[in-house]
Amino acid sequence: LSRDYMNFLQALHYLTASMNEAVVFNASLALFYLAPREDLSKIIFPLVRCLTINKGNVQQLMLQQAMPVIESLADEFKPYYKEFFVFQQLDNDVVKNYKLTILGKLCDEDNVYAILREFEQYVRWHSYPKFVQSAVKQITKIALKIDAVTDSCLKGLLRMLDSKSQNLASEAVIA
Repeated sequence: LSRDYMNFLQALHYLTASMNEAVVFNASLALFYLAPREDLSKIIFPLVRCLTINKGNVQQLMLQQAMPVIESLADEFKPYYKEFFVFQQLDNDVVKNYKLTILGKLCDEDNVYAILREFEQYVRWHSYPKFVQSAVKQITKIALKIDAVTDSCLKGLLRMLDSKSQNLASEAVIA
């Protein structure tokens, strides 16, 4: 790498400490696409901070732009999985779905029980039928991905069959 390129990357690193979330977010994204792989761990915390501080349409846009980063660096984001828990009243429908997808991607054997407990709460939000369906789909994906929880997920899905909510029961049948 040339000296100018290294100076440019260093300047981007400095920008991740800015007080302006837009500057931090865009500098982090630029580093993701331009910096060597070993330097990418430095962008995780600034990105998480930007994704959790902002709400509404700004958060929606940031989550959309950050999805490739989160997918590529899922192991580095795993310690921050709780930051992606969904807020029933504050998050709009698109943000809820992004966060649900992110939680599914960050789920591993260390945090699976905490994430499944969170998903259990989500399936009780009957006033958000599409979100409930997405939560059941994520539970199914986790059950297929992590063998240690397959039986408990199956038992939970069977309990959902007795739900008064048509959407929940039908999604549990499909799952």
